[in-house]
Amino acid sequence: KGVSTEHIPVDELSAYLKGDLENTELVYLKQREVAVKWNMEKLIHSQMNTLIAITIMEYNGLKIDRDFISNNVEKLTAKIEATESLLSSTLLPFAKAGIVREGFQWSSSKDVSALLFGGEFKEKKSELVGTYKNGKPKFKQQEWIVTYPGCGLDPDLYGSVPTKLGYYTVDDTVLKSIDNDITKYILSLREYSKQKSTYFENL
Repeated sequence: KGVSTEHIPVDELSAYLKGDLENTELVYLKQREVAVKWNMEKLIHSQMNTLIAITIMEYNGLKIDRDFISNNVEKLTAKIEATESLLSSTLLPFAKAGIVREGFQWSSSKDVSALLFGGEFKEKKSELVGTYKNGKPKFKQQEWIVTYPGCGLDPDLYGSVPTKLGYYTVDDTVLKSIDNDITKYILSLREYSKQKSTYFENL
């Protein structure tokens, strides 16, 4: 059965404490040798100051203006919806012309890549394969590879590279280099979504 610290004789605790301090000093001195050797003392000090600040914040907590957060969530939600509406109206002619697939998602890198550079998608379609005994048509789900031309841009001209998943990268750098209405809307949508989820919605 364990014994509470306050019930242990002071002389025994003192000896135990001395041993702990001596071992801690040995570890510290060895670690400091390495830090000095690799010129890491300033970095370690800055990280320790950061740890102190985080510890204080975790202990005391942070004051949050809930009205301010709620208002910003509403504003960003409105901006996201307005931008999505602009994108949808811009995309409509492409969808009607079969340039992009149905069910296009702006948050999908693969969809955005296909819109800009073209791409292939596996799609399932029902194909008539005969009739049942009762005369009703019999269909079977078939998987097809469908190629969409997109805008036909050359990915090499904009620093876009192929991914392991078979489409081209569409990070912010690539979209900024293309610099048209669609990419501007996508960049705005990404920024609003990031602000909403990172700085407000999860608080």
